[in-house]
Amino acid sequence: MDCKLTLEIAGIPLVVCAAQRRWLEPIGERFGAFVTWGGSEQDNAISVFLTYTPNIERAVSWNFQYESSPAAAFGISTDTTPNKAVVERTEDGSVRAYAGTYDGTWDGSLRADVSIFVEPVAFPFEGFLLGVLPDILLSREACFLHASGLVSGSHAYLFTGPSGSGKTTVVENSPEHTVLSDELVVVRRHDDGCIWAWGTPFFGSWGKPGTPVAAPVAWIHFLSKAQENRLEPLSARESFRRLCGVICYKKSNTAVTERLLALADRMVPLCRLLHSYPGPAIWPLVEGHREEEHGNNVEAECHHQSTQF
Repeated sequence: MDCKLTLEIAGIPLVVCAAQRRWLEPIGERFGAFVTWGGSEQDNAISVFLTYTPNIERAVSWNFQYESSPAAAFGISTDTTPNKAVVERTEDGSVRAYAGTYDGTWDGSLRADVSIFVEPVAFPFEGFLLGVLPDILLSREACFLHASGLVSGSHAYLFTGPSGSGKTTVVENSPEHTVLSDELVVVRRHDDGCIWAWGTPFFGSWGKPGTPVAAPVAWIHFLSKAQENRLEPLSARESFRRLCGVICYKKSNTAVTERLLALADRMVPLCRLLHSYPGPAIWPLVEGHREEEHGNNVEAECHHQSTQF
């Protein structure tokens, strides 16, 4: 397969290889700034071998289920079509993700293979990615968070909560800030021990990919609609409970659950409740409290001990 492009998400290069460039071009268009043409020389690059095998009968039998939106893939919205995509994990660490329009496997290391059955290729390919990426991320001490994220200054601010709580509204009312995503942000334990947030190409009702940048997390805000803006601290127990509800992962086993809970535990000191009235007026509030309560303690909190309940 001579044609290649590299799709990089949260610092993880996915080198997509295909026999013909025309199968990769829709992927390049869909993922935009997250894509560079050609391969990658990074040691952690995952080779994804893509083949296109038309199979309209299979797609019809599945009702053309793409599962290319985060809301559908992770069941995080009641407004989407019921999820029909399947994710299967084996004891050797490999993951198979399939639906009517794709069928693929990640080997648990540095190779993935995916067959696409309909065009345009980008939509089923995105569905495959949403199936295997949670496990790829977890292997690198990272996970998807159902949250919007923006960068202000040198720090990331995340806003999460149920669908309709205002995640996209915060993005729409923050035109001067760099958008990580309005729907799905990667949080990852950085080499310095801090929790960093990474932009992703996945989006919700905002309809646009995020920006391929990363920054240490200043705060994770759980949104609550109100007539005035105010912040409220959350207990460690309540922060942990809420975090477990917004980590995106389907059908975890015991070993996976333990790793996800460890990630959640590291994020507990970064959480607080934001009662907000939609609009840009939240920024003086959320930024003004960073140094007062958190310190440039993004660095200090990076070394906190495990939360005790």
